[in-house]
Amino acid sequence: MYCKQCGKEIADDSKYCQHCGGFQEENSGFLKLSAKGKKWLWFYGIWFVANLIMLFWGKKWECDHDWTFPLVDVKYDYDITEFLLYAVLIPLVIYGVTNLFKKKKQNY
Repeated sequence: MYCKQCGKEIADDSKYCQHCGGFQEENSGFLKLSAKGKKWLWFYGIWFVANLIMLFWGKKWECDHDWTFPLVDVKYDYDITEFLLYAVLIPLVIYGVTNLFKKKKQNY
């Protein structure tokens, strides 16, 4: 293994370089997720892909009525604004709110 700061060869299990004293960070991966976090990441991935499919292939379909105006026949078009709302904004708000409550709970 080589030092990440000075580039000299050091022992493989070194935490510090014996030449320059630089700390050797462990490459433990990009994200450290718990089992619950991994489960929610999978759910979000499936949700995102489903919305992506709706964006590209669910362009138009006919409904006999719209839930806001039940007596009107409509053609429904799933566009980029709905994709951003359902696949990005709402999950981001849910994530932010749940983390806010977790932080408040930890402070007590």
